[in-house]
Amino acid sequence: MDSLWHPVKLNELDFAQELYLRQRVRISTHLEPNDGKPVLIKIAVWPWEIAFMEAETTAYGSICGRGIGPKFLGHVTEGKDGRVVGFVAEWVQDTRAAGPGDFDGCRKALG
Repeated sequence: MDSLWHPVKLNELDFAQELYLRQRVRISTHLEPNDGKPVLIKIAVWPWEIAFMEAETTAYGSICGRGIGPKFLGHVTEGKDGRVVGFVAEWVQDTRAAGPGDFDGCRKALG
């Protein structure tokens, strides 16, 4: 992964598995990035998914510090010093993913 813009890298194995939302997305806990509070982890399961993680990480870098979207908490690595395979973001309770009906609101927020 080329866009390692955030200083925090966390070992995938150091997270406590809590709840799988999808195959690549889960809610977990970890002491470091969020004081043990639940976080959202998104990980590439297959090698071809690394490009998708790269694109999403780049998008988080673009909105970081602007008050848009959940806070990016760090990159997830395979093992202690392994390759980056995903990211950790703030878990926002009682929310939903944006859909086609949210297009105008998203455009306004990003404008």
